[in-house]
Amino acid sequence: MYNLIIAICLFVICSGVGIKLSQKYVLRYDFFNSLLSFNKDFYSTVNFRRDSLTSALNKRYKNEQFNALLISKAKQLKNGSNLNLPNYLNEVETNEIISYFDKLGKSDAATQTRILLDYENVFSQILSECNKQKNHNGVLIKKAGIIIGLIAFVIAV
Repeated sequence: MYNLIIAICLFVICSGVGIKLSQKYVLRYDFFNSLLSFNKDFYSTVNFRRDSLTSALNKRYKNEQFNALLISKAKQLKNGSNLNLPNYLNEVETNEIISYFDKLGKSDAATQTRILLDYENVFSQILSECNKQKNHNGVLIKKAGIIIGLIAFVIAV
């Protein structure tokens, strides 16, 4: 009886760990998807609506950590605080995002438009890579967790 309870617990733990580890890839994909949406929205703001950067930063997107980044950028504009970037981004991605937000709202409309188009290409490439990793590594880690859980279940029973 105790073996069955232990086996079920091992299966649940291993499966949960696999699912939790695979979430990193989903979060990265959602983050860059939100970043691309923000870039497109800000492009239309610069070219058509002519609103301020702070009004663009007040819009909310699907990814909560991206929303936290927008809030931290708005605070940085007010009092010079640091950007709040999630820890699942690698160093290159972090540097690109910091560079992107440092360039926002600091030039004329024509230069800003060119910068936004350049970063749209950069972020599209990163989003494509994130999608590949999400579909390959994310699924693989999730399946590995479930398989390891099943093996532990069989051994414990």
